[in-house]
Amino acid sequence: MDKIHSNHEYLLKVENLTMHYTTRGGEVSAVDDVSFTVRRGETMGLVGESGCGKTSVALTLLKLLPENGIIKGGHIYLDGMDLVKLKEDQMRRVRWDRISMIFQAVREQSRRETLLFSQTYSITSSGG
Repeated sequence: MDKIHSNHEYLLKVENLTMHYTTRGGEVSAVDDVSFTVRRGETMGLVGESGCGKTSVALTLLKLLPENGIIKGGHIYLDGMDLVKLKEDQMRRVRWDRISMIFQAVREQSRRETLLFSQTYSITSSGG
């Protein structure tokens, strides 16, 4: 796994992310050509109607998809490292140290910069 460098202007950069679920009836598009950037110190909220793909985007960013979830294209850069290219054991280390989903309010901030997802899918960096 490439060493994580923090000299990038952005903390998280998502480019043309596309993810499908495989079903008995074929593939279903859940995330279609999504792009956004989160710079250091910024907070981004992901909002939309029920069933529009918010959870699928969050799970795709973390590479925590169910067996029938497939990343079809695009890139997820965390400090310049493309998470889409990482194998599961490498991604597990990144999830442990750099990116996570928090299902309740953050009670304590860590001193290191870690990308956090709250239950409402607010994307922010903590620490510094």
